Amino acid sequence: MAGPLYKAFIKPRSIFYFTTNKIDSPEPHNSIIIYISPVLNLSFSLCTTKDQTIKRYIQRSGAHVDTMVELDYGKYSFLKQPTFINCNSLVPYTDNEFEKKHDRGHVTYRAKLDKDEFNAIVRGIKLSNDIDEEIKSALAEI
Repeated sequence: MAGPLYKAFIKPRSIFYFTTNKIDSPEPHNSIIIYISPVLNLSFSLCTTKDQTIKRYIQRSGAHVDTMVELDYGKYSFLKQPTFINCNSLVPYTDNEFEKKHDRGHVTYRAKLDKDEFNAIVRGIKLSNDIDEEIKSALAEI
């Protein structure tokens, strides 16, 4: 997937699989594009199976309970166990950074996220105290 074909998948709801040095885990994660800024900066929400970690964060920080979204892992063949999104955290990438990662073969396109699940994530992000208001105001349900 290179050039224009690669760009066709760079849109909200696209799920990619890759490692990142922007989190404290060397393991690859399924990551969902949540927001694309006007200057083509991408914001990803990472999928995790560590629901207790997210729950502890929500309790400690006083975050709204709906800032944790569970994905229906039965809908996606690549998810093998219950999977969650922490809506209190986004991982930013510039378009150029992500394209280089892709060109080096470090990114795999997985699928398009279900609309209802995407909308639940958008609602969770808007409830978060940890996400910039600029991003929140630009997000829209589909």
